[in-house]
Amino acid sequence: MPSLSKSVTDAFKASTTTLKIAFPTTNVTTLGQKVEKQDAQSAPTLFLKSPTPSKSYLTISLDPDAPFPSFAFLGPILHGIQTDLVPEGDPDAEGYVKLTSSVKDVAEWTAPAPPKISGPHRYVFLTWEQPEGVSDKTVRELLHWKEGEKVGLGKRVRWNEEDFEQRVGLKDVVASGWFVCG
Repeated sequence: MPSLSKSVTDAFKASTTTLKIAFPTTNVTTLGQKVEKQDAQSAPTLFLKSPTPSKSYLTISLDPDAPFPSFAFLGPILHGIQTDLVPEGDPDAEGYVKLTSSVKDVAEWTAPAPPKISGPHRYVFLTWEQPEGVSDKTVRELLHWKEGEKVGLGKRVRWNEEDFEQRVGLKDVVASGWFVCG
């Protein structure tokens, strides 16, 4: 079972969020905020505090607590990979700028679905500056995933985040946020 990467453990240790995770009916702006399952079914819109306008960003979302927080032998589970995210528009009242992408997600958002007998799960989002020369296509190739392929559960369980970061050439996380659901 892969252990949690330094990027994930650092996100849980952070004192403030620098990434707003916006669902249609709720915004996550506080670390560890409770989100109801029904509110997290649609893919979130991401907002970054003080992004560099000329940069692209890559975000990954994970559930490290599958299937049970006390016995997470299937975790972490990949919940999504978005590439080519760019800042769009002016900052909102809290200083966050919306991130948008013109490409299809490498791994589409999978909504939270912790088992009923499980305790709440944590869902962490990590954002990096996307390295030069890396695109959605590059990430798919590095993962040996085909264009348009639906990324099933078998490719999402026991996600090796550290290996992914090394393969893609990711440096330091520039923003992170997490919520609790279930």
